Amino acid sequence: MATILEPTIDRGPAPESSDRSFGLVFAVVFSIIGCWPLVHGEPLRWWALAAAAVFAVLALVRPQASSQRLVRRAWRSAQRLGTDLDLLWVKPPSLVIEGEVERQVTALRQLASVLGAHLLIEEHDDVAAAAARVVRERGSTYIMVGEAPPPRGLARLREPLPQRLMRLSPPGVDVRIVAHRGAQDGEEAKR
Repeated sequence: MATILEPTIDRGPAPESSDRSFGLVFAVVFSIIGCWPLVHGEPLRWWALAAAAVFAVLALVRPQASSQRLVRRAWRSAQRLGTDLDLLWVKPPSLVIEGEVERQVTALRQLASVLGAHLLIEEHDDVAAAAARVVRERGSTYIMVGEAPPPRGLARLREPLPQRLMRLSPPGVDVRIVAHRGAQDGEEAKR
């Protein structure tokens, strides 16, 4: 015996929120803030209009194969936001670009070219300080970093890179950590 209470409608999975939705809401809110003074005959708030119009994504990369996943994730976020993507490698001054490092830098350049991103190489001892300077120069609003390996020894006492980036970057810059799925997939395969 079958009873019919409601017809079954397959609507598929519920849509997820996206960076584009956030970007549009952000732009609308700051546009209203920027134009609201006109209602009272006051001048526009140009800082709010500038904030409504500007989004930029900066991804911190290293010349290694695992960075390509981070680049692709950052590119998808930049596409959703409708903005440019900058890739930054902070090269230690003592590092010579040759061999495997040179091959990986070439691979990053090629990927950046295919995706329409800009690969920036800055020579500096301090990754966070160099990234914060580039963020200010390029007007980035998002910084994307890959997952760091667990700190060992005295490195545990140092401030983690995401916190340093938040502290050194201008207000309003978001820092996102992109998980490394390879290790998780390998652990699940063992179970």
